[in-house]
Amino acid sequence: MSFWLHQARLKRNSLLWLFFFLIMALLMYAAIMAALMAILPWLPGGHVTNNIWADQRFQIIMVTLILVMTVFSGLQLLEINKGGTGLATRMAAHPIDETGRTHAEKILIDVCQEMATAALIPMPTLYVLPHENRINALVAGLSHTDTVLILTQGALDRLDRDSIQALIAHEFGHIKAGDALLNLRLLMVLASLDSLGELGRTCLSWCQAESGLIAVIAWSLYPMGQILRILGGTARFLGELVRARLSREREFLADATAIQFTRYPQGMLDLLGTLLEEQHPPGDEQSSDPACHHMFFHISQNSAWRATHPPLEDRIRAIDPAGLARWRARHRHHLASESHQDPRSNLDPIPYPVEIQEHSGK
Repeated sequence: MSFWLHQARLKRNSLLWLFFFLIMALLMYAAIMAALMAILPWLPGGHVTNNIWADQRFQIIMVTLILVMTVFSGLQLLEINKGGTGLATRMAAHPIDETGRTHAEKILIDVCQEMATAALIPMPTLYVLPHENRINALVAGLSHTDTVLILTQGALDRLDRDSIQALIAHEFGHIKAGDALLNLRLLMVLASLDSLGELGRTCLSWCQAESGLIAVIAWSLYPMGQILRILGGTARFLGELVRARLSREREFLADATAIQFTRYPQGMLDLLGTLLEEQHPPGDEQSSDPACHHMFFHISQNSAWRATHPPLEDRIRAIDPAGLARWRARHRHHLASESHQDPRSNLDPIPYPVEIQEHSGK
């Protein structure tokens, strides 16, 4: 398999899933509008007209829906628009000096400078999560001047230079592809869809009032509340599924871009193998902010459909079809060495396919 053809296929798949996400959102908006048009004759406060767009009730409903969606999307934008520095502060990450205080930090700075040169983008501000012992990293920021790269202390302490280079190159792949801005736009669309479901649930909650004008108005709007609750919730669920599928494609693409930057597939394979060796149960994450989990290099999740990251095994196979078998053989050899056993099988590394060797600098 040609590496460049593989990377082009990942870009094409990402665009297809992004297009599918937008089509799904437009169809759900159209379905909600069609359902509201269908129940409009039964709503109080007016009479049926031939021109539904001139109906005052329809105008009030549409203005209300647009206002609610705008407010929810705006709140999402304000939260994310705090930038990468705001996220680093919220996660209690510590900035890394430009010169580096420790040997590991100096290696990290050198690697980041190399990757910034390879990607032709400015070097992001570096942060470390001092109390996070697991291996992980993330990037955040809506512009190159506001981008931050946050690395866990476990990654600094336990990874060798090649693995750190692969980890940093992956995050630079996200920066190069503009995934932070793309994710913001998708979250704003999902927030607007979720706002419709929230509005429907609010209308239904009003129906629980025992008496009064609010109860009368709420019961007259009960059909509209049910429609918004059902279709809004369905739209949010489908949107999350499509966004998760798109996110998994972007992770594959970032892995491929990392190999393009480093020219060393073995570094990424070693990194993924290390994570596979110490994989933790889904949901057992140390990060204090679950809302940021989808931004990490890897996260364990229960649902395969709603997972924002592909399984580590699939990521290894995407780089080298024989990579997983090779890693398992090396892992068995390592365990046998630790238990002072003499493995009889030859477990020397298997040469890479010719296509990967052509694009490897090592």
